[in-house]
Amino acid sequence: MTWETDLQAVWEQHHELDPREFIEQVIAVINQPGIPQALREYEVARGHEGINRPDFAVDGYQRALDEGLDPDVAKQASAGLLRCQTILGRG
Repeated sequence: MTWETDLQAVWEQHHELDPREFIEQVIAVINQPGIPQALREYEVARGHEGINRPDFAVDGYQRALDEGLDPDVAKQASAGLLRCQTILGRG
């Protein structure tokens, strides 16, 4: 299995998990060797957004963008950042 497959499996059960447990599982998956830090930041931010914690997601998306992401992922991170900032009244 790849880390992407493992992460997808976590997302598939995220509504059944306690929010803290969900984030812990996301972190466990993305802490595998070879995953760039920017991508780790992005996936944790996405997880926080998924559990309705835009306050945590904003910083994670920003760190991911600052670290440098592939263009397609950067576009998704920018959209996530904007969504979360809007929810928080900062957009």
